[in-house]
Amino acid sequence: MLRFKKIFDQRKTAYFDFIIVLIITIPAFFSLFNNFYFTMHDDQHLARLFLLDQGLKQGYLYPRWVDILGFNFGYPLFNFYPPIAYYVAEIFHLFGTSFIWSLKLTFILGFLLASWGIFLYAKK
Repeated sequence: MLRFKKIFDQRKTAYFDFIIVLIITIPAFFSLFNNFYFTMHDDQHLARLFLLDQGLKQGYLYPRWVDILGFNFGYPLFNFYPPIAYYVAEIFHLFGTSFIWSLKLTFILGFLLASWGIFLYAKK
């Protein structure tokens, strides 16, 4: 019985820690909760997500060559820009969110994972 209480206390502590990290992290990504696209120095993420989506719809699991860039001659976009973040955004898009909200949810997930990771590192 004591063993189960210890496991329950550890889970309760982990949930409490996650809630605290979430509350601390919310101000970092709170500005993303609007219907507008955010500005940055490299605002090509939306186009890259759209092109990855088009490549996946054409049947390519890893679309390296994007046919509508480079004055319609094509461009090896995903040879130069790693697509793992766009795959995460594509998962959100496949669940029905728009391209903009898919990118925003990907960034929010990055904030949460980074804050949780640094919390675990600092706790260790």
